[in-house]
Formats: sequence, C-alpha cells, structure tokens
Amino acid sequence: MLGLGSGITHLAAVSEEVYTNTHSLTVDGVGDYFDTNTNMNDIIRCTSTPGFTFGTWLRLGDTSSLQVLFGNVGSPYQAGQFIFYSSTTALTFIIRARTDSNSNESCTLTMSSVAAANEWHWIGVTADVSGLSNDIDDVPMVVYHADGVSGTITTKSGATMNRGALNNYVTSNSFDIGKYQSSYHLNGQFDQTCVWNKALSSDEITALVANPNNDYNQDFGNYAGSSNLVHYYKMDNNTTDSGSGGSNGTLNNDATFITSNIPIS
Repeated sequence: MLGLGSGITHLAAVSEEVYTNTHSLTVDGVGDYFDTNTNMNDIIRCTSTPGFTFGTWLRLGDTSSLQVLFGNVGSPYQAGQFIFYSSTTALTFIIRARTDSNSNESCTLTMSSVAAANEWHWIGVTADVSGLSNDIDDVPMVVYHADGVSGTITTKSGATMNRGALNNYVTSNSFDIGKYQSSYHLNGQFDQTCVWNKALSSDEITALVANPNNDYNQDFGNYAGSSNLVHYYKMDNNTTDSGSGGSNGTLNNDATFITSNIPIS
C-alpha cells in the first residue's frame, strides 16, 4: 500500500486476461499532438464527483528538453491552466484557477524523478475531493511515476488546491495530449491514456501498472475504477474515446499510430 507522501513500492505480479493492444500514438516533438476535443472543465471542477485522475503510459524519445504530457489553458491563464510535463530533472504538475473571491490560486507538485528515454512508464496525477464540503477546503494532489521496467512506483504529494478555485476552473480550449499552447510538445509515444472522475487509490494504480495491457473498461485485481472512466484513449490505431464521455480525438500534424505494445524496454 502506498502512503501519501514521497514513497516507493514494488509491484507484485498479477495474472490477468489481456486484450490485444497493438499500437501506440507517436509524436515527434515538432507540432504533433492529440486533441481530445473536450476542455475537461467538468472533470477538473469535481462539482459532482469525488475528484479526478489523469494517467497515461508514456515512452519518451527525448529527455534533453521539456516534454509535455497534458496541457490546457485559458485566457487569462490564472482562470484555468493545467499542465503536466517532464523536464531534464523532474516531473512537474501545475494547476491554476481563481477562488470564489477572484484571487489567484495555484498548485505545483515537482517530483525529482525523470522517466528514462525509450522505456515505458506510467505517469499520473490525482485530486481527492472526497469528504470535502466547503470551498475553503484544500484538495490534496498526488503525482505518480511508475517505472514499467523495474516495477517501482514513486509518489509525490504535499501540495493542495483550494476547492473553490478548483470548482471555478474554466477554459474554452481543448485539452491536449502531448501539447501545451503552440510552443511545447512531446517527442515519444503514448498508450492507454485515461481520465477518471475520481481519485484512484494507490492500490488501483498499482493494479493498472501491473497489468498495462488490460482493458481499463473492466475491473481487475484491485482496480475498481471502470465506472469512473470518463475518457479512455487506447491508441489502438484510432482516436476513439472508449470512456463514458465519448469525445473522440483528432490527430494533428504528423501524429500517427505505430505498431507497439506495452510494456517494452
């Protein structure tokens, strides 16, 4: 069981039936990205849900510069900004919005854990709103980095977001995979990219990482989040959203699908 603090655990092997996961999305870091065609406002606001989780299997092709996993920003950016990226020294998650009194609120989590190039890793972030009822409450955020090769999961917590600000998050721009604005992209591959409308537990994330080729629309092991799976891009040679949200994506520039299966080193 993982604690909510910087911590490390190792995975136990779990035998589960897998589906045929034949492809992954590849982007070259020069303008390529996947547009989800949804702005994710309702997910981030958590107005009727106990939180959210954003997660993906990731294989970086370049670790020498900033690589964006997820990005979404409004104008002004303080009203709604969400970015998760890998730099040369760390993984960083940032979210910004405005409180009920219209003051700027932000949350930043930085993990000194860099995903090695040309290896599959599971990267995710959770926000747990369960049990909170007032806008002045602090919503705890946790970043997860799972090394798909060694089976090690590292967590980073300690930062929170004002619940009122989270529920005021607004942007009219689409939520993108592999892009933030026009200047920051990712060079590498994505697979099994998901958004849940709850904060997955550490046990659920451990089960996902131990079974990377399972169909996340089905519960298995300690994973019981299938009913909360809002957006699910399997990247199996199509842009289909297999989650309940049904927001099919769009490939941009030279983004394409290649034959590739996780986990591989």
